[in-house]
Amino acid sequence: MAKKMDFYRLDRLLENNATWNILLGERANGKSYAVKEYAINEALKEGNITCALIRRLDEDIKASVISAYFNDAGLIEMIKKKTDGRYNCIHYYQRKFYFAHYDSETDKLTKGFPFCVVFALANAERYKSSTVFPTLKTVIFEEFTTEKYYLTNEASKLMNMCSTLFRLNTGRVFMIANKISRVCPYFQEFGFQKGVPKMKEGQLDTYTLKTLDGDDVKIAVEMCASPKHAKSGMFFGKNAKVINGSEWEVHEHPHLYGKLSDYDKLYELSLEHMEFTFNILLLAHKTKDHLCVFVYPAKIKKCDRLITEEYSTSNMVTPALDSRIKAEVFIQELIERNKLVYPSNLIGEDFNTVINNMKQNPFNLI
Repeated sequence: MAKKMDFYRLDRLLENNATWNILLGERANGKSYAVKEYAINEALKEGNITCALIRRLDEDIKASVISAYFNDAGLIEMIKKKTDGRYNCIHYYQRKFYFAHYDSETDKLTKGFPFCVVFALANAERYKSSTVFPTLKTVIFEEFTTEKYYLTNEASKLMNMCSTLFRLNTGRVFMIANKISRVCPYFQEFGFQKGVPKMKEGQLDTYTLKTLDGDDVKIAVEMCASPKHAKSGMFFGKNAKVINGSEWEVHEHPHLYGKLSDYDKLYELSLEHMEFTFNILLLAHKTKDHLCVFVYPAKIKKCDRLITEEYSTSNMVTPALDSRIKAEVFIQELIERNKLVYPSNLIGEDFNTVINNMKQNPFNLI
């Protein structure tokens, strides 16, 4: 007998009455489903476009990728019940989702009213003067965290876009993501870069920020609890905890051979991006013919020699490794030979995400 599902519910988050609502958690725990259910109910009440769905790139909103977004079996059953069968499916056409009715006998699809419009954040500039949806109540931004790369000034782009969509109205923004990466410009922009990675499963935190006009904006962040029903049996070994559990998703990264005390430190510099700072050591093993580059978080002290994209008048600060410094040339060569190691997979994941999101590769010599 199938076990009763107890997917995530939105009630506790909605009680906060926050403008910005951030939902994080493991895969397939029902957080997206709950937000979609909320958006559909709002649309059925109004009979108009009340929802905007945002994805990062143009390719993310192609029909082949996104057309089935609302077609969860449970949602379809809910729509049929609430409309007495008037609508029995959802149809995606020209970047809008419609309630629709499909007649299997005649193979005819009849579109009802559109309830959700779709946008790519990468094209935010195009929507400034032409986007007017006076009945809009909900904005959904799916997969706002990524292990690849973010758009330049992405957090500002999203805030400007939501301001354009809502105009003078108010509504709710839902930002949804799996625990893919702790490196995220939104965490930094909203002021909880240090807090979110430490959140426990089921924890809900609220923040109040000020607008330029001095108004309060409330942000709710929930680390959505994992469902109690049976986990997927498709994941095992090292992947099981991060995909079926509550840990941040990480890949396998090379670790230091032996102990740090087994090595001589030949050179050290720091790398800084957003709220993350790492120290980078050039190491030589004391007894073996082994050289490597070791990266660890600079929790206590960072070096005077610093790689960062931030402007500085200091000659010790550059956006990449310096070709005039022999040790840094050697570091670059070792990295090309895959001699970059970390104390843990999570640190390796954070560091690689940071590198991917810097404007230029800091390991390309300048």
